[in-house]
Amino acid sequence: MIDPSLAVEVVALTAGGVVSPGPLSSSAIIGGSIHGWKYGFKAALGHMFFELPLFVLLGVGTYNFLLNPTTRRLLSIAGGFIILFFAVMFLRDILAGEHAEGKTVKTMGMAVNPILLGLMLTAFNPYFLVWWGTVGVKIIADINLYSPGLSGMLEYYAVHVWMDYAWLSLLAYMASKGLRANKKILELIQLVLITAMIYYALRFLIDAFT
Repeated sequence: MIDPSLAVEVVALTAGGVVSPGPLSSSAIIGGSIHGWKYGFKAALGHMFFELPLFVLLGVGTYNFLLNPTTRRLLSIAGGFIILFFAVMFLRDILAGEHAEGKTVKTMGMAVNPILLGLMLTAFNPYFLVWWGTVGVKIIADINLYSPGLSGMLEYYAVHVWMDYAWLSLLAYMASKGLRANKKILELIQLVLITAMIYYALRFLIDAFT
């Protein structure tokens, strides 16, 4: 049974990363301009092929460790500061208006299978790994507290992963329809979710010190 408040936490924290400027978003826009929304969907599939095993291993392999009160306090502190860091980085990228990662994706060419591209851009993205090793572990600790076991992990992963499919497919679709110019709407969505990230970062830090 999914806890509504925890589901909101999962969505709010992971959505900030999902819609942040980065290699996957850039590849969806570039490939989508040629191949349509399916390119973004397939890139999300490749992303999931790497992320899901990592998510399950972190959850199942660290179950008892994550339930320790001292561990949870330390994770709250570390997670709070890391979330703030990522929020600032995402905001900086939005304000800069240029994403260097997109240049890397362009040089790879669109001959690359989008599933393979999504897998590669996830597996070799250090920011992704740092996020799951800090903020992600905090989320997994909360999931283990409310819904321990593999079935609970998979339920909450579904709460997260649909956003990858929706966002990358939307970017690819907009690119295919020549709607990339509608940048302000995308930036507004990103800013709202960054605000949610900051809220949870502060909440984690307050919980850790009270």
